[in-house]
Amino acid sequence: MHKFALRDPRFQRFQAPFFTFLAFSILLITHHPVDAASGKRGHANTTKRVYVDYPVRPAQPVIEAALPRDVKLVADWVTRNDKHDGRPFIIADKAHGLIFAFRETGELIAKGRALYGAMRTDEMTQEQADKTWEQLVAADKITPAGIFPALGYQSPAYGASIRFAELANSNLLIHRAPAEWRRKNLQSAQAERMRVTYGCINVLPEFLDNVLMPIFNGESTVVILPETQSAREFFAIDDSSPATLQTAHR
Repeated sequence: MHKFALRDPRFQRFQAPFFTFLAFSILLITHHPVDAASGKRGHANTTKRVYVDYPVRPAQPVIEAALPRDVKLVADWVTRNDKHDGRPFIIADKAHGLIFAFRETGELIAKGRALYGAMRTDEMTQEQADKTWEQLVAADKITPAGIFPALGYQSPAYGASIRFAELANSNLLIHRAPAEWRRKNLQSAQAERMRVTYGCINVLPEFLDNVLMPIFNGESTVVILPETQSAREFFAIDDSSPATLQTAHR
């Protein structure tokens, strides 16, 4: 009897309302809200928001992580003693294959990888400086250490560049890496692959175009750190007052 009860004409008029009520009841049961704080079921208007009071941490000195010790030392010395003549300046770190760009205030703009002269030394003799490119041998491929007044320069071979030394028969430039294999070296983490040039400093084209040239297209200063002695000895830095540099948020 129960098997055919819903087919009986007497019950057909109740069939649609019955199933509608049943479906609505199931929907209410299965979609009851959950309290986000406790994970228990509850009413939507009794759900509580949870606020976590994290401890306030002191601000970390970004400069310590952003700059190697000698770069920080020299950048602070340059800025406080106006060794850059109030101009934006670059610090070239040959030992680590890096380059750092600063505003005239001493604010770090950016850092990037760079290629340097194949010869690991800090001094260039007058005889070496006077050679033409064709006369250079392996021992002449030097990026000399020191402080150099620099200027935006349009190289016939490399385009927009920064010239930091004008020699008798050549120039020393910061310019875009001219060959694909050099650009691949710049993407490597191996410092030994950064010593390949004749003495110029090579950077990635996008680093030159987007970071350096917008700021260093006029007069600037290039500081090249030594690698055969400490920067403090080479530049005769005797001022040990605390550094005051800050990194730019970029």
